[in-house]
Parts: sequence; C-alpha cells; structure tokens
Amino acid sequence: MSIFTSIVRFVLIWMFSIFIAACGSGDDDGGSLANLSVSPIANQTMIAGDSMSSKVEVSGALMDEVTVSVLSGPDGLTVDSSGSISYRSEATEELSLDVVLKVEDNRPGSDQSVEISFELTEKPLFELLSTPGTTAKEGEGYSYTVQLLANIPNSDISYTLENEPSGMIVSDAGIITWTPVQGIISSGEVTLKILGKNNDFTDEVTQSFTITVESDGGIDPLPPLVVSEISDQTLVAGDTMSVDVIVSGATIDEVTISVIEGPEGLSVDASGTILFQSRVTEDLSENVTLRVADNRVGSDQVVTTSFSLVQKPLFKLLSTPGTQGNENQTYTYQVLLEANVSNDKISYVLGNAPSGMQVSGDGRVTWTPERGVLTSGDVTLTIRGQNNSFTYEAPPQSFNISVKPIILPLDIEPVPDQTVESGEQFNYQLVVDNPNVIVGYPDLQFDLIEAPEGLTVSNTGQLSFTSASELTNSSQIKIEVTVGEGNDIQTAQVSFELTEEVYVSTSGEVINFYTNTPVDGATITLSVDGVLIEETQSDSEGVFTARVLDLMTGDRYVLSADSAGYSENSIAFGVGELGVTHQLRLAPVHDIIALDNQNAQQLTVEGQTIVDLPSNSLVDSNGNTVTNAVAEVTIIDPTLNIDLMPGDMVTPVDNSGTLVPIESFGAITVTFEDESGNALNLDENTQAEIRIPVSGSNPPSTIPLYYYDTVAGVWIEEGEAQLVTASGGDYYLGYVSHFTTWNADIIIETIQLSGCVVDTDGEPVQNARIVAEGQDYNGRSSTYSNVNGKFTLPVRRNSSVLLSAQSNYQSRTRSISTTDQDQTINDCLELDDAFTSIKLTWGASPRDLDSHFTGPRDSDGNRFEINFSNKTVDVEGIRMFLDVDDTSGYGPEIISVPEFPLPGTYSYFVNRYSSGTINPSETRVELNIDGQRTAFTPPSEGIDKYWYVFDIVVDELFNTSLEIVQEYSSGKPITPSTAQTMRVMRALEAAPDSGRSIPQKLIDDKYYE
Repeated sequence: MSIFTSIVRFVLIWMFSIFIAACGSGDDDGGSLANLSVSPIANQTMIAGDSMSSKVEVSGALMDEVTVSVLSGPDGLTVDSSGSISYRSEATEELSLDVVLKVEDNRPGSDQSVEISFELTEKPLFELLSTPGTTAKEGEGYSYTVQLLANIPNSDISYTLENEPSGMIVSDAGIITWTPVQGIISSGEVTLKILGKNNDFTDEVTQSFTITVESDGGIDPLPPLVVSEISDQTLVAGDTMSVDVIVSGATIDEVTISVIEGPEGLSVDASGTILFQSRVTEDLSENVTLRVADNRVGSDQVVTTSFSLVQKPLFKLLSTPGTQGNENQTYTYQVLLEANVSNDKISYVLGNAPSGMQVSGDGRVTWTPERGVLTSGDVTLTIRGQNNSFTYEAPPQSFNISVKPIILPLDIEPVPDQTVESGEQFNYQLVVDNPNVIVGYPDLQFDLIEAPEGLTVSNTGQLSFTSASELTNSSQIKIEVTVGEGNDIQTAQVSFELTEEVYVSTSGEVINFYTNTPVDGATITLSVDGVLIEETQSDSEGVFTARVLDLMTGDRYVLSADSAGYSENSIAFGVGELGVTHQLRLAPVHDIIALDNQNAQQLTVEGQTIVDLPSNSLVDSNGNTVTNAVAEVTIIDPTLNIDLMPGDMVTPVDNSGTLVPIESFGAITVTFEDESGNALNLDENTQAEIRIPVSGSNPPSTIPLYYYDTVAGVWIEEGEAQLVTASGGDYYLGYVSHFTTWNADIIIETIQLSGCVVDTDGEPVQNARIVAEGQDYNGRSSTYSNVNGKFTLPVRRNSSVLLSAQSNYQSRTRSISTTDQDQTINDCLELDDAFTSIKLTWGASPRDLDSHFTGPRDSDGNRFEINFSNKTVDVEGIRMFLDVDDTSGYGPEIISVPEFPLPGTYSYFVNRYSSGTINPSETRVELNIDGQRTAFTPPSEGIDKYWYVFDIVVDELFNTSLEIVQEYSSGKPITPSTAQTMRVMRALEAAPDSGRSIPQKLIDDKYYE
C-alpha cells in the first residue's frame, strides 16, 4: 500500500468518525436522556423546637427539571423547588417515622421517577420521671427532687409552684422543700409546673400532689367543735333574714364561718349572724350549707351545718286575658293572683289602652267597644308589688282584644228599569250603602238571583251584559247583596226590569233637489203608521240614520225632511224598503221674506201674491204674538216634476182610512220662524188668504184644499179654493188656518192596473216597489209586489201612465195607456242589478227636448246612438232603450240601459228640438246608475241649442265613473265617441219617392201634428 493510499484511508476513517460523533451528539435535540439518580439522605434526629434543613441532591438532570413531592412524613414537612427539605419539630413525646420523597423527571420524553426515604426521630424537650412523696411529719423537713430525662440544657428548664402552703419552695434544680408547723395537717393540693424552651418553642408539664402531715402528739387535745342546728327559713320577697350561728367547744371569734352553698347575697358576719334579703320573682327552695372551721392552733376541726331556705315572690299571676270582645258589650277581665302580700301592696297599670278601657284597684279590666272599633290594639297590663324596701314589677301582660262587630243591614239604592240596545254593552253600577265598612266589612258579595243568560255582576256590584237579542224583550233582574261571614251576615235584594231593545234602522241622504249637494243639519222625522217615532239630523254629508223599535214596526213608513232655506219633502215606503238607502231631495225655497207681524203683509214671489197675511196673526208655540218674522215661500209646479211634491199623492177617505190617489193642480209651501229660528204659525182664531198658481190642464173651478201631514205621510183635506183667472197666471184662492204645504187636488177616478215583477232569471220578486206616474196628469200611486211577484195599483182611467219597479235594483219604464176598465200588463217588469236610467224633464216650453245617448264603437266598428229616431239599439247582445219620448212639453224622456256592453266612454246630451229656449229653472236630468241618483240642471249662462250633460267612463273591468261636462253648443256636441268620423248606426228608413227632407221626416217620426 502506498503512502498516498494510506493517507486517503486515514482521512476517510477520520471523517466517518466525526460523522458518527455528530450523529451521537443529538441528545440535546431529542436523543436518549441520562439516567436520573438521587443521593441518599441520612437519617435525622430532632429535638422539639429544632428545624431541619436537608437537601435533595439529583444527578442526570438539573434540579429545575425535576419535581420533588412528599409521599409520607410528618405534617408540615415540605420540599421547595431547589430541593431543600423544611420541617420544625414540636414533639411532646418521642416519635420515629419514615419520610418518603418522590423525584419525577419533567424533561420531555422522560418518564423517570425515583423514590428515596430516610428515618426521622423526634424527641421532646424533657420527660418527667419522678413522683413526689405525699406524707410529712409536723416540725420535720420534707424534700422532693424532680427527676427528668432532659434533651436540652438544665438552664433552659424552669420550676414554679402554685397553691403551695406557707414555707414550701422549689429550687432552680427542681428540689421542693417544706417544714410543716404545728397544727398544719395538710399541704393542700399543690401544683408543680415545669417549663422547657428550645429556640422559640416551649413545652410545659404540670404535676399535682397533696402532702398529709402527721402530728408529733406533744399537745393536749382541744374540745370538739359543735354547731347548733338552724331551723328551716321561709321568706317573702322583700323580707330580711337575720339568724345567728350558735357554736360550742370554741368561741365565735375562734372559728371561721363560710357559706358553702346558698343564694347569692347570703353572708355571715364576724359575730356569726346570717344576713340575707329575699328578692325572688318566683318560688325558690334551696339548701344553705355553712362551714365552721376551728382556727385554734392544733385544731383541724371543721363542722358543716345546713338548713332549707324557701323564698316566695310578692305575687304570682295566674290568669290570662280574653282576646274576643263584642261591639257595644262590656268586656271584663279579672286578674287572678297568688299573692304573698296584702292587696293594698299590689297595683295595676294599663298601657296603650283604648278609649274607655280601665282597670280597678282589685285588678278588674273593663271596656265597652264603640262602633267602628275592631281591636283594642296591643294593650299592656303592668302589675307592681311592694314589700318593705323591695318593689317588683312583673313583666307586662300584653293582649289584643278583637272586637266582633254588629253587622247592620245594607241599604241598596233602587234601580229604575233599564234598557239596552241589541248588540250594545249594558253596564250599571249598583249603589250600596254599607254601614259595616267602618267595622271591617268593606267587601260585599253580589249574587244574581234572576238574570238573562250572559249577565254578570262583579265583586264591586258592576252589572255587565252584552245584548244579542233578535227581538225586543224584557227580563226581570234580581240581585242579592251579602255582607259579613259565617252566620253573622246581612242580605238585601234589589230588582228591576231590563229591556233589550231591537231597533230596525233606515238610512239615507238629504240633498239639494237641483244640484245634488248635501244638505247639512236638515231635520228628519221617521213615522210609522201615523205615529212619530224619531227625529234626527243630517250630517255634513247630508247623511242620516233613523231607527224604529221592532215592536213599533208597521206597514207604512214615512221619512220627512226640512231645512232652513229649503222646502219640505217626504217619502213613504213599506217595511221591505227599510234597508234601502233613501234620498230626500229638498228644493230651495223661492223666496225668504222678512216681515213685520204688527202689520198686514202680502207675500209675493216674482210679482205674484202667494199669501195675504192679517196683522198680528203669527204666534209662537205658546200662543204669544211676535213682532218680527221670517217667511219661506215655495211654489210647487208638479207638472215640472211630481217629485217636488212631498210624500205619496194619496188621501184617506171614509172612516176606514183607505188611501186613494189624488191629482194636483198646484201647491205651495209657506213656513214662518221668529228671529231666533223658532217655528211660528197662525193664531188659532185667524185665517190667511193663500193663492196657489195653477198647474196641469183642465183645472176645476172649485177644488178641495189639502195639507200635507208629515207624520201620517198623506194629504189631509181641509177647506176649498176657487179658480181665479188672471193675466199674470191663473191661481186658486182659498183660506187656511195654519201654514204648511197646501195642495189644490181632486180625487181621481181610477182603474186597477195589474202586473208582475221578476228578476233577470225570470224569478218573481217580492216587496218590489211599483210606481205609476201620470204622464198627462199630476199624480202618482204606488204599491208592492206580493210573494208571487204580482201587484195591483190604482191609476187614472183613460190616461197615459209611466210604470216602473224598483227594489234595490230598477226596471225599465213603460208607458201605459189606460181605458175605463181594469187592465193587466202582459209582460212582467224586470229588475236588473246593473240597470242605468236617464230621465229628462222640463217645463211647458220648449215643447220638445230630445235625449241623446251615445257610446263607443262595437267589434264591427259601428257606433250606436239612442234618440227619438233610434229608440232601441243592440250592442254586443245588450239591448238599450229610449223608453219614453215626449213631444208636448214637460217630459219625461227616459233612457234605460240594462248594462254597459263595451268599455269606453258613453255620453249624454240634450237637443232643443222645437223652438224656444232651454229653461234652467225648469229643466232637469236625473241619472240613476247602480242605485245612485244624480240630478243635473242646465247652466244659467251661455244657453244654446245643445246641452252636453255628462260622460260615463267604463273601464276594462266594467267599473263606472261619472265625468260631468255641463256645456252648451250650437251644433251637435263632439263627444269622445264621435271625435272620429261619425257613422250612423241605424239608417232611417225613408219612404220611397216621398220627396221629404230629413228634418221633415224627423218631425213626422215624432208625431208632430
């Protein structure tokens, strides 16, 4: 092998050894740990008061890497974190025990632990080994040397004596010496205390002993000591005992007398007298024992003597007071005592006593509780006794007397009969005068004896009840009220009648006849079968509700309304129309006239005298003549609109009260008020002249006068009037004794017109209202359909009558021509819930106004228009009509629309067809759509040929809304449906070769003469 090769080999071996060493040096980074070992600890011996300070020594780990714990050893031995063992011995006897310690390796990855033990011996400071002798001889020295096994120096041990006899001492070395003198027979019990100390620890041991001394027998014996017997003693508190102790064998000054047993305070003075004052508060019996010791030298005689001492208190309380009293009755409590002194030495005092309670000198407590006093409160009775200089006050006797009151009768306030409306809450508070509140009985018990189901009464007497009755009825209610408890009670009863009222209501609105505006504050009365039931007011919207008790319902109901500035109006209806919303339309008065009642007055309207009023003719409700008055005057022309007349046009005849129709030839309404708004009328002995402008055709020369009875809802005949022909207009002249609405009428000759009413399904309709209105006379009659939908009503013979039906819904209006025989219409009137009607009325001039109603184009592009030339049209299967066409003045013209066939805008306008001018004061259009009435009068300015009144807009869901137009034009109005090129929906059929112009054809078609 070459030198180079050897060098290379050496280097490789060296490098490998370094690598191996590097791999092996990873103990600190998780390699194997050194074994844990603990050095032995030598056995330990300690004396009480010593402190041990040994240390645990470990190898293979650092001290802060291990935990040392004590597995066994004396209490208080500990090892700190540095391994130091701490312990202080306090042993009082020798002990030996093993101490075992456990050392645990806390290094990561190590579970090593080592246990080590050593013996610990603890010794006390010393041990007492000797006992003292217990005998000695008189005059000879006694000695006792204490023997100890000491573990500390003698200098750290000290000796002391307690209760030692005279002359006995102990040295620092623990030697006790004593020489008993003559006459000493015992050392008594002596205590030796031995105290050791080591460091700051001390320990003490005691040893008790008694030394008996033997006499040397050199002196003559003394006579025996004798004590005379003392008799038993009895004392009352306050008494003083003074008894002498009698001795023999020695003089009293040669003995010592001490009390071994006896009450505190008992003593014997130097002369042998026993002294004691009793102060007991209860019986006490005890023995008194005295020790008489012979003090003479050489005598050890001791004699004891005993006697019984009985002590008695001044008094003993034997009774307890009663705790129950009664109102207005005397309560008595007699104190009972077992007294050991005379009564004059005992006194009684009350504390916190109620008014009137007192105690007598012999201990009698009396009290009469007054009304309202329920308790005496906490009363104290103090009893004091005195004997000689001793005073004793017994603990106060406390008591509380509960007073049983007298329960007085209750007084219930009578309850008047009560009413409650069905659906309403009835509440009533019973008022009960309870005189027992003051005596602790404020609570009352309320019990229902009789009551309708659901009525309750609270514990305070509040009656509550919600009526749900369907008919008016009355119930007797009886309530019993109780106060008190147990058998000591008082009861009272109250009864009344509760009526549950069921009202039937009807509602409506009061509006201006011409403008539809609501009339606020109008007075409305509801009457049933001629009896006034209720009076109410309309609100700011003109709305009112009137009610009638179900017991007072009848066949004929009348609603009448009046308001300042308006003429009265009234409607009559049957029970089937109670649920209908009624419209009372009031026409504004023609004139309001202030007048001086002291002078005769003529009331004129537009230059025409209506009333000729005598002077001082107006009086108030008490018959007093007034000075000034205000008159409201209205002329009613029924030809313009029969609805201007209040109520039905009927009057009762005969004693049966049968109602027959009447025909009006004019009417007036005149009312008077004083300056405060109070109603006035004619003095009962005065008549006034009235003039009624004539309305209608063929007026009779003499005519009965009728006034309207707003309660009965009928016209009552009273007086007559004469026809007067005048250049300013004909009128009827008559005289009246009171003012209201006066009507010039005649009873018409009638036939009976019969028919039937059905709904859109052809089913009969009961209680539908059928109205027949004269077209060529001023009259109206009505009736109701029966259960089969049939009806019969009187109409004027040989006349033209407009017939319609309504019952929430509405029918078309039919024009019927009557004869002098009863008639039956063949086709039933049909009520339709979607019905719309348009009614046009006007005065005598112009002679002819025409209604026009047009709407949107149909699916074929055609636009319809209803007018005099096209009275019936069919649009999308819906047929619409011009029911009535009038050409001779007044109207009406009536268009009936069962339902709207298409969405879009429908328009209505009026054409003045004949000569003349549209008169706004006489012309009126009334729209009834979905049961809602709306009236229109023409504008008073810009009057022209065409009057465009309103549009009805129908949306895709066929909901309707009204758009008011109210415009005049000289040409045919351009409505939303005619804004595009107009097409005639239905051509007029012209007669061949007639040679007539279209206007002429229109005139012919309207039957003009």
